[in-house]
Amino acid sequence: MAAGKHLRSQGSKETLRRPPSIVRDDCIDDLYENNAFGDEDQELEAATAKAESKMKRSDSDPQESKAAGSRAQGNKMQFDVWVARKDKYERMARALAQLDSTRATGEDSWLEVAVALAATDCQLKTGKTSACDCPGVCREPAHSVVRQRTRCQCPARKCSLCRRCVGTNPGAISPKMIAALEPYEGIVSEPSDNTKVMLDLAGVLVRAGEGQHLSLEDGSSVRITTAAFRMAQTVLAQCSVLESPGGVKLQRPCSCPVRSLGDLWVKWTTKNHTFSRVPLTESEAKQFSAGTRQMMDQDKNEDGSTTYYMTLKWHAAAKPQKGDTAKIAARRALTADQKKQNAFFLGLCKKYWQQAQLRVAECLQKTLTAAAVQSSGRSTAEIEMSALNRLGVRRMLQWLEEDAEAVENARQEEAREKAEGGIVAHNAWVRRKDRLRIRLPAPEDNDGAKPVRQAPPPRFDFSMGSGVVRHKQPCRPPSSTAELMRNSGLKYVHAMSEGFQGRGGDLEKSKQLLVQQGHVLRDNFDQDNGDNDDDPDSNPFSKDRYLFERRNNPARRGKLEGDRRRREQSRESYAAWIAHKAMRDKRSSSWSTFHHQGKASRVTLWSTTTPAMRTISTIPVGVAQRHQQRYAGKKLAKHSRQWIALSWTRGCVGAAGFVVLVAVALCGKALRLSVAMFIVRLRLYATYSSSYCIVRQVSTIGKRVWSFAQRDTNRL
Repeated sequence: MAAGKHLRSQGSKETLRRPPSIVRDDCIDDLYENNAFGDEDQELEAATAKAESKMKRSDSDPQESKAAGSRAQGNKMQFDVWVARKDKYERMARALAQLDSTRATGEDSWLEVAVALAATDCQLKTGKTSACDCPGVCREPAHSVVRQRTRCQCPARKCSLCRRCVGTNPGAISPKMIAALEPYEGIVSEPSDNTKVMLDLAGVLVRAGEGQHLSLEDGSSVRITTAAFRMAQTVLAQCSVLESPGGVKLQRPCSCPVRSLGDLWVKWTTKNHTFSRVPLTESEAKQFSAGTRQMMDQDKNEDGSTTYYMTLKWHAAAKPQKGDTAKIAARRALTADQKKQNAFFLGLCKKYWQQAQLRVAECLQKTLTAAAVQSSGRSTAEIEMSALNRLGVRRMLQWLEEDAEAVENARQEEAREKAEGGIVAHNAWVRRKDRLRIRLPAPEDNDGAKPVRQAPPPRFDFSMGSGVVRHKQPCRPPSSTAELMRNSGLKYVHAMSEGFQGRGGDLEKSKQLLVQQGHVLRDNFDQDNGDNDDDPDSNPFSKDRYLFERRNNPARRGKLEGDRRRREQSRESYAAWIAHKAMRDKRSSSWSTFHHQGKASRVTLWSTTTPAMRTISTIPVGVAQRHQQRYAGKKLAKHSRQWIALSWTRGCVGAAGFVVLVAVALCGKALRLSVAMFIVRLRLYATYSSSYCIVRQVSTIGKRVWSFAQRDTNRL
């Protein structure tokens, strides 16, 4: 109880607050060009040293007001230095995150990144206390951060520089904790101080486990209850900043002004790097299970020992999900072998980080040696800061530029490949379209007649449960593209499919249909004979078949023969029409001069032109025009036009009509009524009688009219 009371009196909560960090949003290049840790590090360090000297002088000043003012000014300068370091640290961390992950795959490039970060650590005075004001690289052991020997059991992240808890609030052992652990105080064999007793007691209970029995100093045993076990876990889980009776702090939070970039490098390594063929001794290999050892490579040494080679990769535990049971959570946790592999992984990272720091020291030593030989006149601090800046910051910037250029080149290469692939795909599509192209024949000239209408397909009538209304003639739908598009007016169409190796598809059906119909077109045949000259059967529409079908196709030969006959008939019809036209012109010219001659000349002309007029099957148009002009508006013109409409009575009406018209022309007014009656009767007989009756009536009426004509002629 006394120990518990003393512990409660000594326990206290202490909190170390750091100034808030300032993160700028401008580019990282601006920071490296204009910040206080590029080429201007010495000026800032000189300002810091000047502030420190003012603070020292103010301590010896008896006036308290002047001392307070100088101390405030020095604290402000220290804060500015801390902000600049913090800002540069965060910029470097951001640059590391932007670095291409492929640099972590190679051993050399991966170690070069560690060297650059180690140089930046040295430039930022990482691992030094805030009291360090050394220009350039600090070499004072008193300015280094003291590492904590004991490790806090809380789950908080530990600093790699001082091994203290990062970002935690100090805790304390409450009276409730002391009351729960007090029955087990006799377990500890060598108590030193009260704080250590409680911490060690909690560790013993946690290691023993719940429900186990522990022996006390008096020989009795006590069982670890559930409440005591959980309270011991709570004591170890919190970040306890406690003091011993002598006032020595056993544990306290991390107070380093800037974290080490090595922590970020290790985290970046765990995500992107893999250690290949890591040598392990037999004792190290036995720490793994037999199944894991079987996956290792083995090599026998000369002394008889076996060296194991293992590939190490960081294993990340799966995040627990809400509602997981104990079994599911155990399956999500890492196995013992995975935990050991992670421990080896971190050990190798620490080893290579130390090698990177050694390489930075060697580089500095070479730079200082070369500067001493050249005697440039620059100070040692300036040379060291310039070398660190060149080894760390500038190399990181160069890598970022190279990565950005590589990304841009990859994007352009991808765009170029896509463009080339698009061109290749388009050319392939064009070639396929060319293979599927079909030349359709020109539409036939029907002389303005409407094309024959195809029978519509059968329609469905779903009313009253009716079936398909079928036509008498079956409807056959188009079976190919050429048949479907034959009346579209297009010159070229494309088939829907090529078939397997050019056979059995819509292309072959369409071309075969056109050939069967007699349309042998050059574009539908392969004029180059394709690529298989040795196998003519592979190409059914080759150049040889085109020449054969052009000479021997029956449908085409029938069409050509029909065209030839039509051309001959056209020439014959045209020659007959020319002859007929010449006779009509001669007749018209003869009748045009008939009216202007005398009566005796008319009889002579009539007798000479009669044989020529008998050869013309139509009504003399010149006579009809003459009478229409002379007797315009009278009934005779009307009857003349009706007479002209009876031109189909070629044999009889031609001769009789000519006689009548000649009589009318030679005679006077006395025959007009007889001619009119003759025309009326002739029209009636032409409409309701046969051709034989027309001939008989025309001959009778012709004789009668001829007698009248002779009588009138004698009178003249």
